[in-house]
Amino acid sequence: MLDRQRSTLLDRIGRQLADFSGGLRFAIALAGFAFFIGLSSLGWVTLTDQLLPRTTAAAAATAESPPPAAAKNDQRKLPFTQRLETITDIAKSCFLDVGLSREHFITQLTDPRQYGTRQFDYYYWEVWVPPDFDVEQILDKLREHKGVRAENVSFEYERIDEKTYAIKAYVDGINTHQFLFTKAAQEVPEGARVLLANVPENVTKIDIGAIPTISYQGAPRLAIIVDDIGTGVREAVDRLFLNLPAKITLSILPYGATARQMAELAHQNGNEVMLHLPMEPLDMKNNDPGHGKLLLAMNDADIRQTIDQDLKQVPFIAGVNNHMGSAFTRNGAKMSVVLQSIKERNLFFIDSVTIGDSVAFTLAKQNGIHSAARNLFLDHSPDLDSIRRQVELAGRIAKAQGKAIAIGHPFQNTYQALQEGLPKLRALGIEIVPVGQLVQ
Repeated sequence: MLDRQRSTLLDRIGRQLADFSGGLRFAIALAGFAFFIGLSSLGWVTLTDQLLPRTTAAAAATAESPPPAAAKNDQRKLPFTQRLETITDIAKSCFLDVGLSREHFITQLTDPRQYGTRQFDYYYWEVWVPPDFDVEQILDKLREHKGVRAENVSFEYERIDEKTYAIKAYVDGINTHQFLFTKAAQEVPEGARVLLANVPENVTKIDIGAIPTISYQGAPRLAIIVDDIGTGVREAVDRLFLNLPAKITLSILPYGATARQMAELAHQNGNEVMLHLPMEPLDMKNNDPGHGKLLLAMNDADIRQTIDQDLKQVPFIAGVNNHMGSAFTRNGAKMSVVLQSIKERNLFFIDSVTIGDSVAFTLAKQNGIHSAARNLFLDHSPDLDSIRRQVELAGRIAKAQGKAIAIGHPFQNTYQALQEGLPKLRALGIEIVPVGQLVQ
């Protein structure tokens, strides 16, 4: 019976094949042959795998392959941007563990970047810390965090200068975060005093709530200088100041990684450019002004040559102000050499007044150099509310005395306070002008 059924089935298949064309019958036969070869090969491989030892290469390949659990974990790995957010949350936790909270933040910024096909936000933070703060304790906490180890993160620690330390985070070898720790904004607390250009002779103590008023013509004018531009350390923050609702003056340090670039951007944007000239402070051990600095030990020729080289580093310079210089600006003989070099180039000079007994502004006036002195620093105390109050105070000085000069630094808090405050000052009738318009 089975033979008859099989024969009947084969007969039917044969009759159907006979109805096909010759080419189609050939194709069907070829497919059947290929199926037979494949099935035979599979059986042979299965048999040899069970009976024969694996080759060294095959064993090595198996050893290098991740176990099923690891492969599953790889598949579950978060997208790159979400991993960055995880690292950011871990950093916040570590900061809180060592007592750094919201009021310590000077800057908390994200900057869009691209690395190959990866697009992500670069996290840039800067925090204000006490002079005795141990930055490496943060580094240790970050490295020891189990979440960091799971995300393939490494850290790089760098001492930028005596006051500034940086920790950079790398995810998959890509720099994604920078945390700056700043121990001081100005050289000495004395340099943060508010100075008024016009004070009655019989007044010995100034009440900031009742600034002496003088008679002047025209609208009150306020100039804002932002120092320490172009170092490259705060590049994203530097660029923010080009977007303010008024044109401020940028004072650029020579030899900074982005000094020339920032000068060119500022000039293209219509901002005034100054050279932030490094000068010797009282405490050189803990406050090195950086490359291109003027030292009291220099002779006159060395001073002139250093100034000449510093000026060549920054294009479009309209004037000069001192970076640090609490020791240098007290020395009349040395400052006279500096001011003569500035005068020869038809530049103006602004005394940053980092020490109360600076002679720089007085000598500049005596030598017929267009000059002025700053009235206040905006961010000696870098918390946002304090800077807001200083911006408002700068406006009150300008209203009372006709003009004012304020100096700030490249912090996001400073930018935000100016972004909010400058329109308010303009609404009060105060003109925001380049500092070159306030020299005399």
